[in-house]
Order: sequence, then C-alpha cells, then structure tokens
Amino acid sequence: MVPGFSGIARRTLPDLADYRVNRPNIFLGLAGNVLSTNWPQLYGLRTYGGVNSTVPRRLYNLILALDPSEASGVLAGQPYSNSNSPLLSDLVGNGYGPHHMAARDPRPTALSRFMLFPNFSVQPNNKAALKRLQTPGFVARNELVLDKALAGMTPRPGRGALIHYTTIRYDHLTMALNSAGGMLLFDDIYNAGWKAYVDGREVPVLHADYAFMAAPIPPGRHKVVWVFTPQYFVKGAYVTAVGVVIFFILLGTFSTADRRRRYSGENVLPNG
Repeated sequence: MVPGFSGIARRTLPDLADYRVNRPNIFLGLAGNVLSTNWPQLYGLRTYGGVNSTVPRRLYNLILALDPSEASGVLAGQPYSNSNSPLLSDLVGNGYGPHHMAARDPRPTALSRFMLFPNFSVQPNNKAALKRLQTPGFVARNELVLDKALAGMTPRPGRGALIHYTTIRYDHLTMALNSAGGMLLFDDIYNAGWKAYVDGREVPVLHADYAFMAAPIPPGRHKVVWVFTPQYFVKGAYVTAVGVVIFFILLGTFSTADRRRRYSGENVLPNG
C-alpha cells in the first residue's frame, strides 16, 4: 500500500475518474518528486504528465503560454504535472492540488474530463485561441474556446456542467445526456483517432481550448459514444488493403499470361 493513499482515501474521492491530480507524489503522501509520469496510473490517478514524459506539441504550447516555468521542465525531460498556474490546472482538469503543500485540496474551478458547455467562442486560428485563453480574467468553466463554427450551434449563457461517463474500455467511453444542448468538452489531448457518435451518428470533433476536443450535442436525450482507433492502425489497414488488391491483380495477370502460353503451346504442331 502506498503511504497516504489508503482505500478510505479512494472512497472519499469518488471523482478521480473525472479529474486529474496535480503533483501526484504529494497527493500520494510520498516525499520528493519520486513518481515518474506513468506510475500514478497504477493507483487510479489521472495526470496530464503523459507517458514517459512525452508531451504532445499542442499541450506543450499551452503549458508554455500559461506556465513557462513548467515548460522548461518539460523540455529538460523531467516528469511534469507540477503546474503553478491556476488557469493551466483548470484547463487540464486538475481537480486536486493547486499548490505543493495542498495536493489534496479540491479545486472547484477545474474542468472535468467531460463537460457540457452552453457558452463558447470561435477563434480564427491557433494563435488567436491561445491569446483568448491568456486574456486576463478568463474563466475556463465559463467559456469553451473552439477552432471553428458549426451550423446550428449557437452559444448561450451558462457555465460548463460536469458529465459522468462509463468506461467500456479505455478506447470506448459512453454517456447519457438530457440537456438543452451545447458543446461537449472531452478534456483529453486532441487526437484524430477519437471519433464521437450521437445516437449512432458520427459528429465532428473540434479542437477545444487549443489542446483538447469537443463535439456538438443537440437538445434532448441522447446517447454519446467516443471510440478511439489509432491512426497507425487505420493507415496500416489501408496499406494492407492496397497490398492485397495489388497481389490479386498481379496474380490474375500472371495466371492469364500462363494460360495463354499453355494454350498457345497446345495448338502448335511440331515440324516434320
């Protein structure tokens, strides 16, 4: 058992699936920065530290814009999830631990992994999106920043609301919504392998808050499913399919040529 993280602690924090933890080593009651970025997952903790301290470019740009001191540690290859920026902690969903000595303090301003936003803004490019997030007084729960507009989606006053989800598998997440509609934030780093389906129909997945994802949700009751398929798998399947087609084309070509040679030989009489 890890010191400071008993079964009681787990039961008193039922929303660890919805929020990330800042400074996981302090959260677990361990002295010093003894956790690599992979280990917190073994204890049911989600962090924005990635795997093997590998940081996606968009997340790095977001960290650089909002917490430059953290960005320097990322470049040095050090384990991160040690943000000192309240806004960065909000955006990455750090529900616990804004400060080094208060790692278990709940943070009510943090975004949950899934959150439905009635209010959103559309920015013309990535630079404008980052600038909007850096606006003094910007509150992450009050506005979702998108990279494009969608027909039929109009912002309304209101704050983002937590949406609970069910994990079928790590690559298959589901939830049931009954709402007035809005943009559903998925606060994981944007990846083209994630697809969103509303009542079985695929809907667009946009960049949200520069580094994350969002999908449009119409008013009413709906079942929403997020499914992940690695892009290398899609590309590999495409290459395999093309290879199979080429193989059968060549096989057909050689077979036809062989039949022609055999047919031609059967009808040629020997001299004499």
